[in-house]
Amino acid sequence: MAAFIRIHCLQQLQLLSCNTFIAENKLLRINKLALPIVCTALWLTIVLPALATPLKDAVASKDYATAAKHTRPFVEKGDVEAQYIIGKMYYSGQVVAQNYAEAVKWYKLAAAQGNAQAQNNLGVMYHSGQGVTQNDAESAKWFMLAAVQGYVQAQYNLGIMYHSGQGVAQNYAESAKWFKLASAQGCAQAQYSVGVMYRDGQSMAKNDNEAVKLFQLAAAQGFAQAQLSLGAMYVLGHGVPQSFIKAYMWSNLAATQNNDKAIEIRDNIISDMTPAEISKAQQLSSVCLAHHYKGCD
Repeated sequence: MAAFIRIHCLQQLQLLSCNTFIAENKLLRINKLALPIVCTALWLTIVLPALATPLKDAVASKDYATAAKHTRPFVEKGDVEAQYIIGKMYYSGQVVAQNYAEAVKWYKLAAAQGNAQAQNNLGVMYHSGQGVTQNDAESAKWFMLAAVQGYVQAQYNLGIMYHSGQGVAQNYAESAKWFKLASAQGCAQAQYSVGVMYRDGQSMAKNDNEAVKLFQLAAAQGFAQAQLSLGAMYVLGHGVPQSFIKAYMWSNLAATQNNDKAIEIRDNIISDMTPAEISKAQQLSSVCLAHHYKGCD
């Protein structure tokens, strides 16, 4: 079990997307700051409800080329949401050929009018060097503009920038501030990140009880990293009574999401469990999975 504890304690915060829009709480997890993933058709119908009937009809019939054509007049009039949508089309390659430089152009127009999503997306593109010269300081600037408007993705991304010292001076207290704001809006990755900072006593008093609470919130959204960390807390008896059954359950749930570290840890736990305990843990895992991770802990 010593090997398991050592592996877990070396784990670091990662650059992950914070996207609570994806169905069934299957949160996107990639090693970069991420754009919100929402299809163009959905935005055309929800974000622009007042647009003309021909546009709505084109969207309904999945004729996105015609939809884009009908969006143009609104773009030319300076409609901020239409500018954002055109930028998103160019970024994703939906309807039009993918062109990051054009996406930046339209995002900047929308961002200049205060559109938080466009500001966040510009931050992402400057961070990754898509359509622009890579520039972390510029990235952080755009994240800040969106974050102060309460845009959850930008709050999380800004927390990452402060935590890693990209584009801003490294500042764990500022990182925790933005993570907490995103966490309060239900961002699983932010909940996990604040939990890690409480667990490690980073810029705040070490508090295993608070760490467990936040890991539980993120784990209930299906975030594998939080499920894995929660399992570790049960192994160690930190913030919760020690329980190899619960430790197995949570690491097993993370393992079902193809988390290699969780598979390794789950298999290490087995050596300290009886066959009856393993059977019970597997049963709890199945029930928890069937309930979409709700009410499991």
